[in-house]
Amino acid sequence: MSESAASRHSVLNVLHVSYRRDQTTILADVCWQVGPRQHWAVIGPNGCGKTTLLKIVAGWDFPTAGEVEVLGLAFGDCPMAEVRRRVGWVSNLLDTMIRPRLLAVGVVLTGLRAELGIREDPTRDDLRRARRALDAVGCLARAELPFCLLSQGERMRVLIARALVASPGLLILDEPCVGLDPVAREDFLGTLNDLAAGPAAPTLIVVTHHTEEIVPAVTHVLALRGGAVLAAGVKRAVLTAPVLSAVFGRPFAVKTTGRRWHASPQPGPHWSAPGR
Repeated sequence: MSESAASRHSVLNVLHVSYRRDQTTILADVCWQVGPRQHWAVIGPNGCGKTTLLKIVAGWDFPTAGEVEVLGLAFGDCPMAEVRRRVGWVSNLLDTMIRPRLLAVGVVLTGLRAELGIREDPTRDDLRRARRALDAVGCLARAELPFCLLSQGERMRVLIARALVASPGLLILDEPCVGLDPVAREDFLGTLNDLAAGPAAPTLIVVTHHTEEIVPAVTHVLALRGGAVLAAGVKRAVLTAPVLSAVFGRPFAVKTTGRRWHASPQPGPHWSAPGR
């Protein structure tokens, strides 16, 4: 298949994208293609451009240079509101933008218009769709609880349901495990893996710092460093000690347990043995 034909069948095409803010280059000549039936993780150190890249993909920002096409919508030739409607964006930043006393089901309803405003007149079908989305993330029992009374893990599930209710073709999760204790994290990752493995699942992109948060259903990994692509491809080819050491600028050891990858930085020269 030619490059142009492959592009026409892709979920996402990012071609030579750069992004500058206040004379600072945040992304530099990024090329990335996401195909159908692929789920991706995006990894890299703090400040490498992960969130900026995904905000562009989700239609909430525009590149300084380059081309972006999402779900067949080419930036510059389509309304950005249409991009935002078709791409689900989930981030802990949304926590501070939601009315604390709004019920969980009400939070999900705001996703029907990809807005944070409250829907005063939901139809019976709207409510059915909202409850179905909550059920898909294992949070239907919390539908009538105020958002402020939910645990951190439950809030993230509700925000994912909010994104799912509009039936997006692409779902982006920006560091969804931040603030979760180990048990809540594993429960959440199990739900996320089940969701991604479903036959009607949208294409999933998960931003994380931690390889153990990359669930088995994720097929590919994009590694960024300094605003540039260091590696991109199938999971087993990117989650290696040489690649991760280059990404984070320090020697890493990598092991697999079942279908999960675990990467750990090796002790630096400044470490000393106990008692010394």
